[in-house]
Amino acid sequence: MSDEPQPPKSPSPDTGRFGIAGTPDERRDSKVLMEALGQRKDELGAAAQLPAEDRALSERILGEARRRSEQISGSENPAASARTPVTAERIPWWIYVAWIIAIVGSILAFRYWL
Repeated sequence: MSDEPQPPKSPSPDTGRFGIAGTPDERRDSKVLMEALGQRKDELGAAAQLPAEDRALSERILGEARRRSEQISGSENPAASARTPVTAERIPWWIYVAWIIAIVGSILAFRYWL
């Protein structure tokens, strides 16, 4: 055995796309599925089944979008989406004092080293 890197092995015909060999039944089923998908590729797209200009469908989609938008924004029930006041403790006085001391100390240290 040599220490030089070996090229990656190509999958054998018996292995699948990811190099994992399945049972003969699984390989046959996969082949049938792939053939069916290939034959009905054009039918799978939903755009082929929708008419180009369907006014009723457009109105229904627009109405549903408006209804969902109203639900999200809370316009149907303004009380439900009203902001609740935040009750938090005030910042302690000693934190303000500590910041002031830190700023003054930084200024003095900067002036001392220059």
